[in-house]
This record gives sequence, structure tokens and C-alpha cells, in this order.
Amino acid sequence: MVDAFAEDEEPISLPLHASSDEIGRVFNEHAERRSATLRASTERAIRDHFAEAHDGQEPPERIMR
Repeated sequence: MVDAFAEDEEPISLPLHASSDEIGRVFNEHAERRSATLRASTERAIRDHFAEAHDGQEPPERIMR
């Protein structure tokens, strides 16, 4: 199991005079980076498991919705 919050070591830095729009933008960008990192890690773990547990089979195609 992965704890995405425990593994998040990227500091969030905001200027003292930041507007609420700027604060929202910084947090959204941070969340998007964290999400992309977690997704890549999860997909890699699934591919590794599939290769180990289902040797010789092609992994199923991922359908994006």
C-alpha cells in the first residue's frame, strides 16, 4: 500500500503577499504533480506484477475514459 501523503516531500512555498488565486494555483499544480507521480508509480507496480504473475501474457490494454 502506498501512502501518497507520507511520500510527498515536495515543499510548498508561497509568498507572504500571495493572492487567493495564486495560492489556489500553487496548490493545484502541486496536486497535479503528486497525482502524476502516484499514477506512474501505480502503473509501474501493476506492470511489474503482471510480468511476474502472468509470465508470457501480454498485459491488457488500458481504456481511457
